[in-house]
Amino acid sequence: MGAPAVRKKSAEIFDTIGRSTPNRSEVTPPQPILLRRPAPVASEQGLTDSELLLDLLIDCAGKVRSVEPAGNTKSPDPDLIKAATEWTFVPALKNGHAVASRFRLAVSAKR
Repeated sequence: MGAPAVRKKSAEIFDTIGRSTPNRSEVTPPQPILLRRPAPVASEQGLTDSELLLDLLIDCAGKVRSVEPAGNTKSPDPDLIKAATEWTFVPALKNGHAVASRFRLAVSAKR
């Protein structure tokens, strides 16, 4: 006899990107708690006020599980992507319960 099949656990992930006014049945987006930025490098001294968009996958404990550049970001800052994986949030809420969610965050390129 073979080993029993292993069921993968999966959680429903709620999309909070593009929500303008949540109603009671919708998900309340996550709220940032701690967003540490990487130290600036010499090449960033002349940056303008441009913004980078990041799509974050935040679990029901408020931890960032994945980070991807969004929008027209051609060359995302690898140090910023790494730093974003260590950010913490109050998780999204649905009916008063913490849920996993996708969240888009604009991050200023200027420090």
